[in-house]
Amino acid sequence: MRLYRYDSYGQNYTCLREFEVEKETPCGYWIREDFGGDCQSMQTRWMSKEARRPYARMTKDDALEHFKRRKQRQIEILQGQLQRTIFVLAKANEINVE
Repeated sequence: MRLYRYDSYGQNYTCLREFEVEKETPCGYWIREDFGGDCQSMQTRWMSKEARRPYARMTKDDALEHFKRRKQRQIEILQGQLQRTIFVLAKANEINVE
């Protein structure tokens, strides 16, 4: 069985990572990245079957949809940080040093 995860590296590189299920337990999977790809390698890891947000997905389509949701959430977090930074800078510009 294979599991899938999209990841991005740098500004212009997104790849599909494929994981081979080495062992299935009643609660989860032991997975290892398939080294046939061109992405960064990783060690064997355990992934729960009942995880709310599993590390890897059963289908490539599901993996792509999850990648899009992760990147959208990342945008939301960074926009919030940017707005707070703009606000703090505006307040700092109002400070008069005598």
